[in-house]
This record gives sequence, structure tokens and C-alpha cells, in this order.
Amino acid sequence: MKCFVVTLICVAAFFCSPSAAQDTKKLPITFVLTYGLQPLNIAYENEPLNKDSTLIQACRFYISAIEFYEDDRLQWKESNSYHLLDAATAATLQLLLNVPEKIHYSSIKFRLGIDSTTNVSGAMGGDLDPSKGMYWSWQSGYINFKLEGRNTKCPGRNNEFHFHLGGYASSFASMQTVALTTENTNSIAIQFDVQQFLSGIDLTTQNNIMIPGNDAVILSKKAASIFTTKK
Repeated sequence: MKCFVVTLICVAAFFCSPSAAQDTKKLPITFVLTYGLQPLNIAYENEPLNKDSTLIQACRFYISAIEFYEDDRLQWKESNSYHLLDAATAATLQLLLNVPEKIHYSSIKFRLGIDSTTNVSGAMGGDLDPSKGMYWSWQSGYINFKLEGRNTKCPGRNNEFHFHLGGYASSFASMQTVALTTENTNSIAIQFDVQQFLSGIDLTTQNNIMIPGNDAVILSKKAASIFTTKK
């Protein structure tokens, strides 16, 4: 008799559980990269640099652990959620998520970067493949955010700047969490303004961050604060 009761409880729990099989739909998330009010353009190699101008030659970053919430209640999260976005490859800027058909949400949350566990898990595949150019070594881990370009204020070779932001050790952990309110719609657009990121950075003195450290953490926090939902 006890076994029969337990069986009924288990069956009822399965049909009532939110994790039980349900209909799904495709939800596109588009990342819109801009430079001020204009779409972000990636400069070609050896493009001439005009006076008081900025050329962006690379803009790449990891988005991971995507979750949807209604108020403070988790509604859905993506498993194995690691996406490398590259401004030079338009197809990478739209993510197509397979979510429950009747999902209701009022906010989206994701990480800018890669968690510490994944960093120490050795060589990975897909967007985490070291051949993507976003991995330093097992000691330093992944580059969470990479921005490269040229600006006339930079005193170095060819007026270049390099911001490679990463690090997973507790003292210099640079991964950041981004939480944005959004409408419950059939698509989501998220904007990132590179000009806003560069504003306030004195490129005459700060133009080359290539290792984990305090500067990488500070700029990672700034980068995370710039994401906004776009109507």
C-alpha cells in the first residue's frame, strides 16, 4: 500500500513539475553594437587614422548563463550557456533560444564572461575552443571581453590600444552579472555602446591591459554597466 501511495505522488509531481516536457518556441536575442549613435563598424587592416578619431578593429565578448525572471522568480535558464559574440561576424550577434512557449518574464540576466569552474576545466569546444583567440592559458583562463583599436591619443605603436579583460582568481575575478528589465515580447534587443565604454578612459596612459588585475576588474564592471535593453 505504501509503495502504491508513493507511486501516485511521484506521478503527480511529474505532471505538476515546471521541468516536465512542454511546448517550446524560438526567442531571438539580438545584440546591437554601436559607437555612439551609429552602428559599430570594424575597421579594416591599415585603415588610415584621421586626427582626433577612433578606429575599432576588434570587439568580442562572452555572454553566458542566460536566465529569465518574472519579478524575482526564475522562469527559465539555458543549459551549457556560453556564447562568443563578435562584432565582425553579424551571425554571432543573434542568439536563438529554445524557451517554453508560455513563458512570462520581466527581466533577463546573464554573465559577461566565463565562470571560474569552466576556466579551470581544461580545453573546451564550440565557442569555448581556445582557437577562437579568447583563451590565455590554464593559469589565466578566458578573456571575457576584448576591445582593440586605434586612437590618435595612444602614444604606442600605430596609436593602438588593447583591452583584454579576464581573470578568474578570487582577487581578480572579472566576470560580471548583467540584469536588465525587459518586456515579455517575442524578441529582445540589447545594446552595447563602445563609445560609452571608452569615455572616461585616458588613452594617453591607459591603453594596454593584457593580463588579469585590478584594472581589468574595474573596466569589466564598467563594460557590464553599459548593456541596455533596446525598444
